[in-house]
Amino acid sequence: PSVALMAPGDTTGKAIHVLVRSHKLPDRLISFEDVTVEGFARPPGRIVGRQVADALMERGYYFEEDYVLVEEYED
Repeated sequence: PSVALMAPGDTTGKAIHVLVRSHKLPDRLISFEDVTVEGFARPPGRIVGRQVADALMERGYYFEEDYVLVEEYED
């Protein structure tokens, strides 16, 4: 099944429901794009450390209580 990280038409939302961990860096000239990520979902646990969380929160994002981490499969 497909799940959108943002509601259709909402590119300014700051709530984190799903955090994607990828091995690929995004193109620095693109602010957002439609992509399909293949991976597995799991509780964020220790993978999302304090440094990552703080960096996102400094930019105005906030984590929903039940957010999930999707770890992308390597190529």
